[in-house]
Amino acid sequence: MNVREAVSTKMKESLVLVYGDSLCLPRVIDDVAVRETYPELLADYQASLGIKARVYNRGVGGKTINDHWELYSHDRNFFSAGADDLLIIHPGMVDCAPRPLPQKWRRRLERQPGFIRAPIVSFIKNNRPLLLKRGFIFYKVDPPTFKKRIEEWLDQATKLYSHIAVIGIPPIAQAAEDYSPGWRQNIVLYNQFMADAVARHQRGVYFVPLHEALSQSEEKFNDCISPLDGYHLLKKGHQLICDLIIGFLEAERRAE
Repeated sequence: MNVREAVSTKMKESLVLVYGDSLCLPRVIDDVAVRETYPELLADYQASLGIKARVYNRGVGGKTINDHWELYSHDRNFFSAGADDLLIIHPGMVDCAPRPLPQKWRRRLERQPGFIRAPIVSFIKNNRPLLLKRGFIFYKVDPPTFKKRIEEWLDQATKLYSHIAVIGIPPIAQAAEDYSPGWRQNIVLYNQFMADAVARHQRGVYFVPLHEALSQSEEKFNDCISPLDGYHLLKKGHQLICDLIIGFLEAERRAE
């Protein structure tokens, strides 16, 4: 018997699989280390139950729900779903942010020589709030597409996983809203899409109401959200998500 076989005879094993944007990742500038991110904290919780959990964090900054879905679909060729595995879907912040240029225009602009690109980028950056207020509003993933994707993802994933957590988008600071007017109302809308998609399934899927939890008080918001950009998670934000998911998992176990 090798070491791996010896360990597996003593402990259950599970995977914590995470698909999301930079909010599920460590962040050096905010002093959030890998071990302090919520996926790693969840693995520690699993270990306390005698379950050897391995984290497979596929978070990628700046990517959308469609990008996360592609990674998930790719990974399905290599991972089978175990009874104690936890699938975490954490999209939305990138998808719903209002932008003054559509993606295809942005890609064309990026291919232009610097002397053409630089003044245009500077103008857009300096006038972003005004452009958005004037109706130049585009999304990386528009509302109908986001709604359809999260519904289809959960319809597929619930056939494989017994435990799925969908993380809601947190509230943002006033400075972030001022720079991208309309972002706050989009966050509420996209959160509703995710909550509604989760509600279609009776058991095993949980919507983490992060927006609601962080809107309770200014103090809680400040403890959990970075003051640098107004939307990334601090250590206490990661701990909060971990605690909310643990509550879901424990409720599921009591119901079994």
